[in-house]
Amino acid sequence: MDHKENSMKIFIADDDALQRLTLRIALNQEKDMRVIGEDSDGLGILKKVRACIPDVALIDVDMPGLSGMDAIRTIRSALPQVKLLMLSNYSDDNLVQEALTTGADGYILKAVEHLELISILRAVYHGLKV
Repeated sequence: MDHKENSMKIFIADDDALQRLTLRIALNQEKDMRVIGEDSDGLGILKKVRACIPDVALIDVDMPGLSGMDAIRTIRSALPQVKLLMLSNYSDDNLVQEALTTGADGYILKAVEHLELISILRAVYHGLKV
């Protein structure tokens, strides 16, 4: 049996291929996490998330086709059980508030340290808002 079979399933949505790769490598190294899907375009997010049903989705605020905010709103409405984290380069209180109001369970900066990212993902997975 794959030791990751019962681990936290994570979806990454970011138009930056290097960012997705970096996140995938970092998260898949954790014993209790595995990346099960990715997308680079906002328009494909809902279809891909529906296909794999992650526990947590990391969604970039700036996505082509459909903004991260709109993607969160759409996923929250269609799949309320999925935990949603807005991923951003911007440390802006207004964006944080908008993300949380839209339905995000948290807002994290792309520059976050590895251990802090892991801690935040685990907290959101267990129902905390960050």
